[in-house]
Amino acid sequence: MATIYTTKSALKIDGIVSEQLELPSITSSATNCFKVHMQMVECLATCAVTLGTTEIPLRPFDLILIQQVDQLIFKATDQPVEIRIFDEWLQIPNPLNMMLVGDNPLIRDLMNAVDSQQNQYIVFRHLETKIVHEYLNIIATIENYSPDKFLTFQRENLLGLLYTELSRKHHQKVSKTDSFFPPRPYSSCWTRCTSRSDFHVFDSTHQ
Repeated sequence: MATIYTTKSALKIDGIVSEQLELPSITSSATNCFKVHMQMVECLATCAVTLGTTEIPLRPFDLILIQQVDQLIFKATDQPVEIRIFDEWLQIPNPLNMMLVGDNPLIRDLMNAVDSQQNQYIVFRHLETKIVHEYLNIIATIENYSPDKFLTFQRENLLGLLYTELSRKHHQKVSKTDSFFPPRPYSSCWTRCTSRSDFHVFDSTHQ
């Protein structure tokens, strides 16, 4: 569901908690699929957002992909706050396939994040090509129609294409200093980047 907010004052939005729902198999195989709760925040005008104790400046078309956060507090800067929020339950196979998320450990790890009480989100910048923005426009348009299996299929695939576009040149798009990556039990590359060595580990792991 897409919602646009415009205000000159501070704006508080409820976040989401990390959730997965297992679904019956959609094929003859024994592998089940599952739904993952995700929140996407698209900035449409310059503002600042606070997630936990971290304040992040946002420019038009910046995107935050959220797997878990308590709340978001938006603050106007030189113009009113204008944001668009998508609250999504994305149905995906288990394990994730290449068609949905491509060869993208960023998205794959976010969707497969282990249970945790900490915030988990990725901030994407440099999206001025507006490809992601236009995908979001189409997804929002689909919501104007009564759902059926064909529209659901199109919507799920549009989300997959959106994630694929976020993967393209992701070294330029992912804000490592602003993101709070999901914990991984067997790797330290997703811990919050606070030093030059952390950047090296992150980049070498996600080529």
